[in-house]
Amino acid sequence: MRTHLLQLAGRLLIPLVLAGCQETATDPQGQEAGHPALASRMSQADSGAAGQTTNFHFVANGDLGNVSWSTEPDALGNFLSGFVSVVRGGTASNPEVLLFYEVLQCGSDGCGAVEEGAGPIERGDLTGNGVQKLKVNTNTSGNPNFVLFAGSGGLVSVQWVRIPGLEQRVSGTFVQRVKGVFSSRSTGTSNFFTATATGSVVGFPITTSFQFAQIGTGHNVEIDHTFNR
Repeated sequence: MRTHLLQLAGRLLIPLVLAGCQETATDPQGQEAGHPALASRMSQADSGAAGQTTNFHFVANGDLGNVSWSTEPDALGNFLSGFVSVVRGGTASNPEVLLFYEVLQCGSDGCGAVEEGAGPIERGDLTGNGVQKLKVNTNTSGNPNFVLFAGSGGLVSVQWVRIPGLEQRVSGTFVQRVKGVFSSRSTGTSNFFTATATGSVVGFPITTSFQFAQIGTGHNVEIDHTFNR
């Protein structure tokens, strides 16, 4: 089961690891990748209802943070895995913040989403900066603009703190897909710094035993996400 845990966590981290290894990338393909960490200036089409498609188009311009984590398996081999991404965008006169998160319940037969959602949050719910410290504190269950794909939403409170590690500059185009579930295409330039993250997502603690976290900044990053639910 530990091998299964590492395989899943590796899948979630694919886009971040690839990005850190390439100064310039042109359409690299990630057939089983996780979710990106860039967003903003969002336009939404379709509802989030089951069996429908929800599209997000936005432009990242500002601070961002992301974290992937997994818990240790219990006696039956079950564990939780999660991902959170938050980013600023918009303009100086109309700043925006977009949040994406998922919490998966996993076992020997695969994983299923317990909580998952994406959408804009109040600009004041994200504080700090993408160079040293960043914090998001928001309640998605009371946000009419936030699309819930799984679960009922709730309090998302995560704090990132930069730690010594890699400093990465990513420029170009990156494409990711989870067949039949999610696809994303991003084009632009971003800077990332290694960080550690603490907090919780809708009551589920972010563990530090197996975690990969980053903070940074995006610069005119054009993003298109498509969710199939």
